[in-house]
Amino acid sequence: MKISRPALVFACLLLVGCGGKETQKWLLKKIVPPEDDLLARRSIELVRLGDFKDLRPLLDPSLTSTPDLDERLADVQRVLAQGLPIDTTLIGCQVNTINSVANSKRRSDISYELHFPHAWVAGDIVVDTENNTQVVSGIHFRQYPNSFEEMNRFSLQGKTPFHYLVLACCIAVPIFIVCVLIVCIRTGPIRRKWLWILFILFGVTQLQFNWTTAAWNCQPVSILLFGSSYLQSGPFAPWVLSFGFPLGAVIFLLRRKKLVRPPVMKNG
Repeated sequence: MKISRPALVFACLLLVGCGGKETQKWLLKKIVPPEDDLLARRSIELVRLGDFKDLRPLLDPSLTSTPDLDERLADVQRVLAQGLPIDTTLIGCQVNTINSVANSKRRSDISYELHFPHAWVAGDIVVDTENNTQVVSGIHFRQYPNSFEEMNRFSLQGKTPFHYLVLACCIAVPIFIVCVLIVCIRTGPIRRKWLWILFILFGVTQLQFNWTTAAWNCQPVSILLFGSSYLQSGPFAPWVLSFGFPLGAVIFLLRRKKLVRPPVMKNG
C-alpha cells in the first residue's frame, strides 16, 4: 500500500495576508473540493472503526491488490483507535488539477487533525479524481502530543539559546537598517543617493529558521526587505523567522565619508 508522507501543506502563502486565523481557516475550507473532503472524512471514520470491508471499494485498485493491505490499514487503525473524536479539523491541503480534452485529473492531499478526549492525531488522505471517479490513494496518520495550533504557537518557553540569537538578529537587523537609512537620507550631497537608499533597504543571504522545530535553511542568493521577516503560512503552520546580512548598510557606513561630495568653493 502506498502510504503518503505527512504532507501537512498548509493551503498557500496567499492566506498569510488575508486576515486573522478564523479567516484563514475559512479560506482553507474553500480550497478543498467538498466531494474530496467528504470522501476523506468517510475514509477516516471507516479506518477508525476498523471497517476495512466497506473501505476497500473506496481505495485505488493499486492499493487493494497489495498483499499486506489489511496489516497496513490495521497499523493506521491502531493510531486512530482513541475513542470517539471530539472534533475533526481540516488543517491543510494541496490540490493539483490537470485538465485536457481527453480527461480531467485532480489530486487532493488533505490534512486533518483529530482531537480525542485524551489524544491528538493528525495526518493526511490523498484523493485522486479522474473523469468524476474518486479513489483514495494514500492514508497516513500519527499521534502527536498536542494540537498543531498549540505546538506551533509562538512562545519563548523552553527555547534554546539559538532561538534567542535568531530572534535578536531578526530584531536588530531591521533596526540597524532603518538607522543607517536615516543617516543616509540626512547626509549631505552623495553621488547617486537614491541607489544607496535602495542598497541599504535590503539584506542579502537569507537564513530561515523554523521556530517550532529549530530547523534552519540558508539561501545564499536572496534579498530581504529591511533584512528581516516572519511568516506563518497558515493557522496550523510553524512560524518561520528569516534575516539577512545588511550588506548595503554596512558598506555605506564604511564609505560614508568618502561618498560625501566636498563643498564647491565659489570664487569671490
